[in-house]
Amino acid sequence: PQAGLLGIDLLLAPREGEDRQRDLRARIGAWWPQARSLLAPLEAAFAGAPDLSAQLAGIREQAGLLSREAVWAGHQGRAAAELFADMEDHAGDGPREADMRSLPILLDHMLGGLAVRPPQGGHPRIAILGLIEARLMQADIMILGGLNEGVWPGMPAPDPWLAPSIRKDLGLPGLESRIGLAAHDFASALGAPQVLITRARRGAGGPAVASRFWLRLKAMAGPQWKSADRYADFARDIDRPALFRPAARPRPVPPASVRPKLVPVTDVDRLKADPYAFYARRILRLARLDPVDADAGPAWRGTAVHEILQRWAEAATLDPADLEDRARAMFARPDVHPLLRALWQPRLIEAIRWIAAEVTKDKGEGRSILAVEREGRTEIAGITLTGKADRIDRMTDGTLAIVDYKTGKPPSARQVRAGFALQLGLLGLIAEHGGFPGIEGRAVAGCFEYWSLAKKGDAFGYRESPVDPLGKRDKIVTADFTTYVHDLFEQAAAGYLNGTMPFEAQVNPEVASYGDYDQLMRLEEWYGRDDG
Repeated sequence: PQAGLLGIDLLLAPREGEDRQRDLRARIGAWWPQARSLLAPLEAAFAGAPDLSAQLAGIREQAGLLSREAVWAGHQGRAAAELFADMEDHAGDGPREADMRSLPILLDHMLGGLAVRPPQGGHPRIAILGLIEARLMQADIMILGGLNEGVWPGMPAPDPWLAPSIRKDLGLPGLESRIGLAAHDFASALGAPQVLITRARRGAGGPAVASRFWLRLKAMAGPQWKSADRYADFARDIDRPALFRPAARPRPVPPASVRPKLVPVTDVDRLKADPYAFYARRILRLARLDPVDADAGPAWRGTAVHEILQRWAEAATLDPADLEDRARAMFARPDVHPLLRALWQPRLIEAIRWIAAEVTKDKGEGRSILAVEREGRTEIAGITLTGKADRIDRMTDGTLAIVDYKTGKPPSARQVRAGFALQLGLLGLIAEHGGFPGIEGRAVAGCFEYWSLAKKGDAFGYRESPVDPLGKRDKIVTADFTTYVHDLFEQAAAGYLNGTMPFEAQVNPEVASYGDYDQLMRLEEWYGRDDG
């Protein structure tokens, strides 16, 4: 906006004299280097970068710098971060060279089609309740709204099937009984310490008419009836408490005696992405409770698939028909929900057929399965690192392959490089240290693969590796992967597990799945402010 105003002034300057024009040119000359320095990283990202993934990454980084990460704040920011992450992950499926002039149209189309819904709960100090919910609640101030004619009490809807006399002969309650229930709810709500009775002055079709009950109350109250003008600022006063002390970003510093010395590989990702979440889970030992009578979610599906594949591999036949029979037997169990059986069974059957075909193909090329669901451990930097490998294979060149089954989308190569998805590399590190029992000798981990059962294209099931032998597409070189994760883990262990570094709460748009402790860390109070 400042540049635009200066430009307009410059166009109008000849009318006001050459001195004014020179002054404006001097102001623009002083302002432009600062503005250009802010946009220089974006220019560098687009210069010689026809790759769509690099263009999206440049916009993401520059947006965070210009807004001081406020663009990713709140539920809107998280939705935008997830959209950008998804676009960058699938950018490789698009054209090799992308014209940056079409990028604004693409972003407008993608962002315009994303629906962002606020989280459940609304305002933390206001609850909008129905009549039944209001019976069970007690509030300091109760606002009874909607006392307009035809709204409250609502007119009973006619019964399209039974006449009133027939309803009475059958012993059914009359339609007018709902008016009595509404009156009972109204009288119950009047028992709150403070009550405001309100109505709308206008409705959708024009001025609203006060209900007869409202007029009767006003007539009975007489001079004691208080106008709503006295409460004009009531809604604004709700958000003006006498004492307001927002919480600061938590940075707990527990003593060395309680810092864990045994860490699963799955929690290393949590330590890198959000140290406070690691602190709450591993030191405070707080875990999220599953909802009562919750449907089987991704965790249950993952456990079931791992169990099927483990039993199939341990049978040593590697018969594709046997694997499919085991999957169908799992769905035939009485504890499996019928909806899950109807919706998920066809997808899983197709995915496990793909797994059986891939295993058969690898076996024909000389690759063999050494272990499934094998637990191992090793000591690094004074910390015992533990983990369970879904599968460990022996490659034809003698190296080991670490395989991780995923029922959903696997982590991206960018998340692995950032240190937010190190599970595969840490399992390979344990294998190279001889930490898995039953695997003789210390072999080199030379292959790291995610086997996803999700849909890609027109089929279910695909392989993906976060590394590359030559480091293509900004992936870590395969031969350097275990060294890379070893260095990252040593740094984390030196600061958080063996040192005195505080477990600071962090929010990483790259990892949107860690949100179990947002309420505990008082995220909404400090995130987005200058200190957060």
